[in-house]
Amino acid sequence: MGSFYYHAGQFDRALEEFDIARKQTPNSSDLLAEIAYCYRRQGKMEQAVEELTRAITLDPRSGIKLQILGDTYLRLRRYAHAERYFDLALEIVPDLDVLYVTKAWLHVMRDGDIETAREIMQAMYEFAKITPFSSHWSALLDLAVGHYDGALKKYSVDDPASPGENHYARAYVYGLQGKSGLERLYYDSARAVLEEGVSANPGDPRYHAGLAITYAGLDRRNEAMHEAARTFELAPLAADVIYNRFLVTNAAIAYVRIGEADSAISLLEELVSLPCLITPASIRVSPFWAPLRDHPRFQTLLENDGDNDET
Repeated sequence: MGSFYYHAGQFDRALEEFDIARKQTPNSSDLLAEIAYCYRRQGKMEQAVEELTRAITLDPRSGIKLQILGDTYLRLRRYAHAERYFDLALEIVPDLDVLYVTKAWLHVMRDGDIETAREIMQAMYEFAKITPFSSHWSALLDLAVGHYDGALKKYSVDDPASPGENHYARAYVYGLQGKSGLERLYYDSARAVLEEGVSANPGDPRYHAGLAITYAGLDRRNEAMHEAARTFELAPLAADVIYNRFLVTNAAIAYVRIGEADSAISLLEELVSLPCLITPASIRVSPFWAPLRDHPRFQTLLENDGDNDET
């Protein structure tokens, strides 16, 4: 039952069930990992670290658990710890694409180092099986260095977990290239996909977050604002800091597009304060936030960087 509640987003209920199971099988590495996954989604990263460390002691050859522990340290901005576990995991599962993504993103989060991150991702294309998830993350790095054709190719892959993204992401890239006709065409394609999704699944925040970006791209300001607000209602950060942060980031991108700079910066300030994959260094190098660069609050945000590794 614990796994059922976990996948339903009811993490407290899941933890209650896992606690019952733990009394019966206290030395189950997989059970300890599932407990850690609940804590991660709740933003309780220190507790997740404790449970994952115990799980790995019982199952030291689990590349997946090592990767997730590294990712947890990454969200805590404890970069040396994160890199250590990523490297250990790569020795065991060198074909796991998410490992390359998270190790690459470490360099972006800590230093804004896009070139090193792209080198790591290039190794991923050599050794790992590429999924829509890793392809889209790789596209972000291409965008940061103006390699728009590469980003377009990577965004052409449909990711079922992120409906409409392959349309509105390509629209965004065409906009950066000054190809307004293609930009509007792809935003309109995204609109059709996402409006149908909202009609069929009105409570699914993924469609509303995508529509916020899409309507902003189509200069439909009021509708973009409405969809951003709906995203916050359906996907509050406090409910799931890992997954919902992606949706809230989409809303922030929409705010930038429609000129709501203060609203966008407020969201970025909140995201930076949370254990997620956004830091001042990563914000600094992303083209999504370039229109904010002259804003005093944005400049202050970029100054508040650092890591939490012990010396």
